[in-house]
Amino acid sequence: MMAAIAHGTRELTNRCAALLAELADLQMQLDAARSQFDILTEDDLIDACCYQLKSLTTRYGHLLREARQKGLRRQPYAPESFQSAPKGV
Repeated sequence: MMAAIAHGTRELTNRCAALLAELADLQMQLDAARSQFDILTEDDLIDACCYQLKSLTTRYGHLLREARQKGLRRQPYAPESFQSAPKGV
């Protein structure tokens, strides 16, 4: 009985970790899509990028609601470009 409880807890922990990892991955994909959008000049590619951004944003919102329902928290996402420079630089 205790083994089944421990296994269930471990499985839940693994699912929560996977959810947080997917959220982080989606955030990086959103950052990349936004960067791509900023440099595109062709109308068709801009349209495709808009659809991609909408899709990623919708998926991110869904997973974020799911994580909140489970009471999950993680450190705020900060892309490398926004991290502070090392001291003395």
